Order: sequence, then structure tokens, then C-alpha cells
Amino acid sequence: MPKIAAISITDDEGLLEGVLDFIDSISKKLGYARSKELKIRVACEELISDRIANAYPDGGMIGVDITLTNDSLEVSVSDKGLPYWKSESRYDPKNIDENASGLEDYLISKMADRTGSEKLGREGQRAYVCFALPVSAELKKRSAKENVPLDYDITIRETADDYRDIISAITCIYDEYQYSYAYERLYYPENFKELIARGKFRSFLAVNAHGEVAGHYGLSFSDDYRGMPEWASVVVRRPFRGRHIFDQMLSHGIEAAKNMGMRAIMTQPTAYHTATQKIAIRQGFIATGMLFQYVNSDMVSEYNTDGRRLDLAIAVKLLRGDTAKAVYLPEEHAPFLRGLYDRLGAEREYPEPFFNPALDTNLKHEISGIVKSGRIVVTRSGGDFEKELDQVTRTMRRNKVEMAELLISLMDPAAPFAYEKAKGAGYFFTGLIPGGEDCDYIVMQNLFGGEADAGAITATGEYEELLNYILKCLN
Repeated sequence: MPKIAAISITDDEGLLEGVLDFIDSISKKLGYARSKELKIRVACEELISDRIANAYPDGGMIGVDITLTNDSLEVSVSDKGLPYWKSESRYDPKNIDENASGLEDYLISKMADRTGSEKLGREGQRAYVCFALPVSAELKKRSAKENVPLDYDITIRETADDYRDIISAITCIYDEYQYSYAYERLYYPENFKELIARGKFRSFLAVNAHGEVAGHYGLSFSDDYRGMPEWASVVVRRPFRGRHIFDQMLSHGIEAAKNMGMRAIMTQPTAYHTATQKIAIRQGFIATGMLFQYVNSDMVSEYNTDGRRLDLAIAVKLLRGDTAKAVYLPEEHAPFLRGLYDRLGAEREYPEPFFNPALDTNLKHEISGIVKSGRIVVTRSGGDFEKELDQVTRTMRRNKVEMAELLISLMDPAAPFAYEKAKGAGYFFTGLIPGGEDCDYIVMQNLFGGEADAGAITATGEYEELLNYILKCLN
């Protein structure tokens, strides 16, 4: 149901008249007869005033939402105040002097076409009234012509260091994800500008000859894998889709990273449809890992139909040759990982691992409460690794983390030891992140009681092969 308005008020009787006037303005716009407008006002007045009077002994907030369905106007009132669950009204209009309790329920039931209420758990409760729309009801709709681009002559340029361009980039991201995008700092112009100034983010806009913004992508830089930016925050606005702009932006990103002297570039294709996987394959990326239930469950997406966290993949493209590095591979996955290095064209040496219990573990972690995920990066494993990992894992559980990503540096001779200990702590193998200046990482995840659900993934080509290998290892 499309919500067309939402009002939040304190439980102050003096605010009621303004809310009712606003509801009146909408009912007028919808073309209700004057007699029906009055019924709508009476029903809404009784509903809202009842909660203002009874919800909170010491004051609180009340929400009023106005929603349109195909055939009705709905006005609902929600709060987290004292619970109610109203039974059938005891009001008797023939004996008003004897019993006037339930008058508001009686009026509501007579004025509205449909009423109801529901409990919302931690979100409190809501009650609603519905009114059938008049046949002539019509809200102003945006003209389709407004959404038709003036041309499709697309060029890509770097986002200028000014708020006009930055807000254009933010608007692109918002148009696609509303406020559900995981990297929430990009929604704030000051933070966006700061990330660019610090060299942590390079932003690019796809624009047509008339200056209309067709899309956006960014190169995100992390200290965990220096020299390998992630091609991310990619949006092609809907009116411009079907014109291969996604391909164009990925090609541009590859060239931009080369011109910056980057060693490699990484991207994370979606695993809930195959379009971005196919484009990455065409552009020479190699699938190196899967990221199960990686995206927050409340992300706005046509593929997020059941509130499940969505899956991604990892893909890497080397941009220039690098000197041979020594990597220490867990025996269980050594043949598979060597095959990935061969496909990437990466020179690696494979010495025997060794473990020094006298060393201290170098480990860092971060938790995002917004997307309920955690990340652990291990660059050295010592005798205290098992204890350190257990402590961090407990912290994540206490913070209601739903998915944790664990990166273990393969340049550490004790990496296979850390891998086995992590397996014992509930983490499982999901791939490889190669290509950074300092480290290649083996990737593991912990879904904290959840499972890697292959049924929610649609993979193609080498992504399907990679997925099958990981799932086979889990069984």
C-alpha cells in the first residue's frame, strides 16, 4: 500500500485540529462528497483523540499515517503507549444517560467503512479506519514524459568537489536504495566530500549530453587491501537502463584504476541474479569467493521479497603483473586456491606453513549495528588466536550480529593454523581475496546459526562452479 503522508505528534490535544485539517485537505483532493468528508473527520477525530488521552500517562509520541489502496483511503494511528485491545462497544445510543462508555468506538464504526487494530510487538500497536474511495478519486501523477531522458549520449566524468555534483551522486544512490544502502556515510554530503578528500573514495557520474545524470559508481579504497579498490556504489537510473551503461561504467572504472597505478580491482557481483556476474566475466574479472547473506535484510530491492539477507560474490581482475609472493594455504583448499591463482595470472609461491605459539595475534574487528554485520581481519596468528577469536565472536553475538566476515592473511605462515581454529569456532570457507599490495586473504564467514542457502542464489558460469565447490565443502 503506498503511504502518501505520515505525521508524528506529541500527545497534545492542541495538535489535533491541525492533523484533522490536514486529513481534510487530502479527502477534498480525493473528491469525497462533503457529507463523507465530515464522517472521515469525525472518525479520525475520535480515533486520534482517544490515543492522545489514553496512550501515555507521562507523555509520548503518536504517529498518524495516511495510505491509499486501490479502493480505499486508510488513516491509521500508532503508538507505543498503554496497550489496548478493544472488545465490542458497550455503548447503547438508546440509553445514553445510563452508559456513555464506548461512545468513540460507536462513532468510529458508524462513520468509517472499515475499522481494525493490530498489535505490533515491540513497535506497539495501531488502529485504523478505512473509507471507500469515490469513483472520481485521483491524485496528481507524475507525467511519464518527465522520466524520459532527453538523450542517451553518455559520458563518464569524475564527480566534482562541489555539493551540486555530490548531491547528484547521493540522489542516484537514494533513487535505487532509498535509505537502506549499507554504506550510510555516502548519504551525507559533508561525509561524502570528506571521503573524497581523504582519498578513501573516488566518485564518478554518468551523464548525457543535456547534463542529466544516468548513473553513478565509485572506487572505494581500503587499508586492508591497498592497491586494489573496490568498484562499488553502482547505480544506473531506471530511465537509462537497457543501454549498456553498467558495462560502460565498469570499463571506465577499470581504466581509472589502471591510471591510478592500482595493482588490481575488485567488485562484488550480485548472487541473486546473474546480470552483474555476466558483465564481470565479459570484463575479465575472475570469481574468487561468495559472500552469503552479506547485504542487510532491510535493503530496498525488488529481489528482497522475504526479508532475507541477500548474497554477493567476489570477483577480482589483476591490472598489472606483480612479483611472486609466498602464500600459506590450508591443505583442505590448496588445490582449489592454486587453480584460482592460475586463472588470475598471479605468480605465487607455496612454502610449507609453520606456527610460532610465542607470537601474539594481530587481529582487528568492526561491527556495523545498522546492517547487523561484523568484520574480522587477521594479519598474524599466534598462540592466543583461539582466545582472541572467541572473545570477538562473543562480542558480535552480544551485539546481535547476523553475519560475520573473517579475513585471514595468507602471507602469515600460520594462516592454515588460524583457518582450522576458525572452523572449530563456527566459521566456514567462502573464498579468496587476492591482489592487494600487502596481503591475500582467505575468506570465511559465520552466519550465527543461519545456513548458506543455495536455493536463494542464482549463479552462472564460474560463479556456479565456485558456489558448488563451497557448498560441497560444507556438506
